[in-house]
Amino acid sequence: MEAPVVAIPAYQVTWAGKDVSVTITPHVLSMTYIDHAHGKSDELELDLEDIGGGWKDGWYPRKGDVLTARIGYAGLPLMDCGDFEIEEFEVKGPPDTAHVRALSAGVAKPLRTKSSRAYEDQSLAAIARNVAARHGLRVIGTVPDVRFARVTQNQERDLEFLKRLAEEHGQVFAVKGDQLIFMERNTLVERPPATTLTRNDLLSYTIKDKGLTTFTAARSSYDDPWEKATHEGSAAAAGEDGIGDSIKLTRRTQDADHARLRAKAALDKANEARFEGSLEVVGNPALVAGNTIALTGLGKFSGTYLVHSSRHKCSQSGGYTTGLEIQRGV
Repeated sequence: MEAPVVAIPAYQVTWAGKDVSVTITPHVLSMTYIDHAHGKSDELELDLEDIGGGWKDGWYPRKGDVLTARIGYAGLPLMDCGDFEIEEFEVKGPPDTAHVRALSAGVAKPLRTKSSRAYEDQSLAAIARNVAARHGLRVIGTVPDVRFARVTQNQERDLEFLKRLAEEHGQVFAVKGDQLIFMERNTLVERPPATTLTRNDLLSYTIKDKGLTTFTAARSSYDDPWEKATHEGSAAAAGEDGIGDSIKLTRRTQDADHARLRAKAALDKANEARFEGSLEVVGNPALVAGNTIALTGLGKFSGTYLVHSSRHKCSQSGGYTTGLEIQRGV
């Protein structure tokens, strides 16, 4: 959905099941929704004026309060940002203001608590379902068919543990509501662009080429002491970019196919952000994490980029803007 040429920014906030949009709008200095494609919790932030002191007393947030937010333009369907639980509440002054930071309601604190576990003779899909079940989540998407003799979670948060396993096997994952979503990274990258942005569409931009840090190949080699065999696999980058360096992996693999999968995932991850940067544009609800965008009018920096995270902000001073963190591979 392209942003209209002339439009009035709009948002809706439900607090503990009650629509408070009309009540709090005069106090909202800004509302910001931050959407992540991989491994991080979505966030919601509210900056509020508190000259009357209500946020320090009668309006003080209660533990467990859930916020639901929507954002967009008046007269058009608003983008559903999801449900959020308040994580932090801060006041400061002068002038007196309050700041609310909330995380996606599906990301409970136990999911962010460090723990140690060992999984033996289990598939990656089974491990993901195990973690999801502990937190009342459902696994969505296709998880690679990889079975481990043993994999260890060593003083890692469940989110960090799943992020590591996902990255090692060419996947991205995110928690959205009650869903733990797995998706092959290449599937995201190959999506048709949600929109095309020209140089004139950009309120500001910063993009850099980290070409000297790209790699041309990856090789995984693991000597299995139990099978008395070596599991080997390799992958090569398309084209001739890079400095000729190779990635060498020695972590445990189950067989040659697993070694090839690990090598390809490591190479893709290393090269996924040869071009990376940030953009700011007029607010556009279609620009969300996990989509791709086409950039034109920027010479060799033009191309199709993955939106790694998006920041949708409505403010009294700046209207509705969308900030993007973007990446493009070699």
